[in-house]
Amino acid sequence: MRLSKEIEIVEIPEMPNEILDRVSNGKLVLFIGAGVSRIVGCPSWKELSIRFLDDLVDKKKINFYEYEKLKVLDARKLISICIISYERNNIMLPDIANWFRGDVEKLKNSSIFHDLISFKAPILTTNYDEFLDNAMLKSFKNEANIIFKKEEMLISKLFQENTVFHLHGSVKDSKNMILTTKDYLLHYKRDLEPAELLEEIFRKYTLLFVGYGLEEFEIMEFLLTRAKSSANELRHYMLYPF
Repeated sequence: MRLSKEIEIVEIPEMPNEILDRVSNGKLVLFIGAGVSRIVGCPSWKELSIRFLDDLVDKKKINFYEYEKLKVLDARKLISICIISYERNNIMLPDIANWFRGDVEKLKNSSIFHDLISFKAPILTTNYDEFLDNAMLKSFKNEANIIFKKEEMLISKLFQENTVFHLHGSVKDSKNMILTTKDYLLHYKRDLEPAELLEEIFRKYTLLFVGYGLEEFEIMEFLLTRAKSSANELRHYMLYPF
């Protein structure tokens, strides 16, 4: 059967009315993934895992055969193996913050982070970089709230304006970044601050996911399983590139 009606794909889709309503009611939360920071030159989740692997090769802790076997693993599993290797060999992690400085020219030509904070909505991100923080600080100075410590991820902070939650930590405190499978399991234990925050958000807020692609679906799936499902859960949205 031939379909006679063509589907039009517009460059900039119209914003769903529900999102506009939730913005005006203060019930929208932006959920920002690695795709946004890749615009300005930061690594994807997979690229990050390969950087760890390359570093171990440079330090002669992994040979070529092991490298070829490991590089095909999914990103979270590969990072977990690499971190274990650092610990077993008693060697320091590389300067992770340096990997998330971005590209100077791309940063000059992009307004993405200022565009995102213009929603005037709480922002949750699984990114480690400081670009959202810098945009917040530039626009709101002392009124900006940057949260990256687990014990500070309180539900009450959702009511504070100009807030960024770094769910998995920040390069400001690279030693406590959530990187491995073990880190994830401990970080999102039931009744701890991050799990309670996610549950509250999924139950009472509409989420707009931005910058999440196929590489990040595993992370999203993990987050969704940590947020207890509710019969009254609201509909959420994803802005996806084409």
